[in-house]
Amino acid sequence: MRFLDAARMLGNLHRVIPAEVGLGDEPVVTIEDEIDRWTKAFTTVPEDLSGDYERCAKALHATIPKPMAPVVNHGDFRLGNTLCDGTRVTSIIDWEIWSVGDPRIDLTWLTYFTDEARHPARPNDEPCGAPTIAEVVREYEESFGAKIPDLEWFDALTRYKEAAATALLIKRARKHNTMNPSFARMEPALPELLREALALVGG
Repeated sequence: MRFLDAARMLGNLHRVIPAEVGLGDEPVVTIEDEIDRWTKAFTTVPEDLSGDYERCAKALHATIPKPMAPVVNHGDFRLGNTLCDGTRVTSIIDWEIWSVGDPRIDLTWLTYFTDEARHPARPNDEPCGAPTIAEVVREYEESFGAKIPDLEWFDALTRYKEAAATALLIKRARKHNTMNPSFARMEPALPELLREALALVGG
């Protein structure tokens, strides 16, 4: 299955040591930096798109888990940003927001696009045949070579990031009159994403 192959490829990507591929001088984006990046995005969007982001950011900062060794992160790793041949993933594309940072940022972003995660942009409730979150994590861990802790906290960060990134896209779409059905589905869901994030970190 392509989705599981993507999980394995992500594990292989994260095994690459940044210094060994010429990225030793690349600044590490800390978990704190990642929260602040998306908090800054929220400050630029209309109030109806920002929800209770300040409370969510505060709760995320107050519960940050122990960081893992930094890896090369894609930043938007999902099946839609890969090229495939049959059931095999052959390439990873669209590296615009790559960074060196905690590997769980990429992993929970990938798992958020499973049926189980119920992404609010999905057009209906029909399953698309994606594996379970546990299956994706298992394939990733086997490829990466280690068990991954504290994924629930990163699930919260993923929802915070998704709400902020989508708010930016909707703001632009409103300005240029380019709203599409996906944005229309996401628009009312943004506050709920923040509530989900708060619930995951006990905020």
